[in-house]
Amino acid sequence: MDTSGADAARDDSTWPRGALTASLLIGVVGLGAGIAFALRQADPLVPLLFVFAGLLAGSSLLAFGFRRWLRGEKFPNGLTLVTVVCIVVIIILAGVSGVHPLYGLGGLGAGCMLANVWAIRAARANRPHRMSS
Repeated sequence: MDTSGADAARDDSTWPRGALTASLLIGVVGLGAGIAFALRQADPLVPLLFVFAGLLAGSSLLAFGFRRWLRGEKFPNGLTLVTVVCIVVIIILAGVSGVHPLYGLGGLGAGCMLANVWAIRAARANRPHRMSS
């Protein structure tokens, strides 16, 4: 996907065909797997919190960036750094709490995929209307 400046298309033609379905499938399966594995633990509360914290972080980051991009602004370059910081924080907190970091990282990935689903659907509203002859 092209996330460059003002001359980029702001409709769903920016994404490859099938991106909506793939993002939805990956997001839902990733979230479902994280929840299922967390529920198999003796004490599932902390792993579930990691999954949902990652989900919230991932979806919030991309929704913030895509919202700006859909308005015609440049996609914020700093979000890459913030995402890396989120990954490091997840790994550190997982080490401190004794939870496997994949719970939080899986939630982060699922949140990114589900935010991508939202962005594609929002971008469809920006499609140019074709005039019939």
